[in-house]
Amino acid sequence: MAQAQLLGRERGSARDDRPLRRRRSSEEVSRALINAAAKLFAERPSSLLTVREIAARADVDPALAHRYFGSKQNLMRAAIAKSQRAIAADLSQMTDVRLDFGLLYRATVADKEFTAGLSCSKGTS
Repeated sequence: MAQAQLLGRERGSARDDRPLRRRRSSEEVSRALINAAAKLFAERPSSLLTVREIAARADVDPALAHRYFGSKQNLMRAAIAKSQRAIAADLSQMTDVRLDFGLLYRATVADKEFTAGLSCSKGTS
């Protein structure tokens, strides 16, 4: 009873049958949205995605996506920035670009989320 009340559910309500889950921090929600967006943008163009789909993949209320990012374009930019940071971290490990070309390739071209983001990012500014 106490746990259901803490999560804002009342006994006997229509919503009572859903499994209880712990409340996530704003950072965890934001990260979940960015990760879900990156994966979905890698699967298909952003023009074919909705914020509702991204939120559903992240298991987050769509209103929170709008609250944290304001728009699908801003969420896409955050997903691209995440990929760019990962690529920069990989590149910082290189001692010589000529010798580490395979790593350079994997860090950029082979990163489906990053390349999908690049192809979708034109016209979003």
